[in-house]
This record gives sequence, C-alpha cells and structure tokens, in this order.
Amino acid sequence: MIGTLTFAAVVAMSPAPVRGDFDGDGKIDTAEVTQSGRGQYELIVHLARDERAPVTVATFNELASLHVTTQRPGRHKTWCGKGGGPKDAPCPRREVTLSGDTLAFGTKEASLMVAIWNGESFDVIGLSD
Repeated sequence: MIGTLTFAAVVAMSPAPVRGDFDGDGKIDTAEVTQSGRGQYELIVHLARDERAPVTVATFNELASLHVTTQRPGRHKTWCGKGGGPKDAPCPRREVTLSGDTLAFGTKEASLMVAIWNGESFDVIGLSD
C-alpha cells in the first residue's frame, strides 16, 4: 500500500513525458522522468528506433521545480560561453547550434540544460545556471 502511494506521489510530481525526434532518425522518441531503484529520479529517453533499454540522460535527487521540454532550434551560447563558472575552468563549447527536436530540462527560473545526441548517448550541456 505504501509503495503504491509513493509511486502515485512520484507520478503526480513528475514532469509530463516529452516527445520528439531527439536522436535525429526521423522517428518520435519519448523522454520521461522515472524513479530509480536508489531513491533518485532519472530522465530517460526511449528511442523509437531501438528496442533496448532506455538511455539515461540525467539523475536527480528531487523533483522540486524540475521541468522537461524541448529547446528551440538555433545558435545558443552555453553557460560557460556566457562567462558562467570559475574564470580558470575550461569551456569546451562556447555555443551550440541546435536543429530539429532537442531535449531540454532544468529547474524553473534557475537552470537549463540541453541533451544532444552524439550517435551513442546524450551529451548534456548547460545553457544557463
């Protein structure tokens, strides 16, 4: 009974699933937040072209204000490209060019990350913090 109530609470707090062609193969994929077996939450993507296990994009300790959406296409400066973070930290990507459907997630009014498919997994890049 308690397990059922906990699951219902997680479902109620979780962002709605997001659909889009996140790996660029022309088929619609689904991203959703699920509870992991370790008491954490995972943003996973079910790739339409692949029947194997879903791909984990990110792991979270809590769901408070978490949102999952898509990011509009175009050129976007990254967080470090905007001068964020320590001055002496490396900044491997000062900007990203997005096309098509790009999975995005973060906390409302605080952070925005994009997940870019690299052919095998998702590279998570911060656009704001």
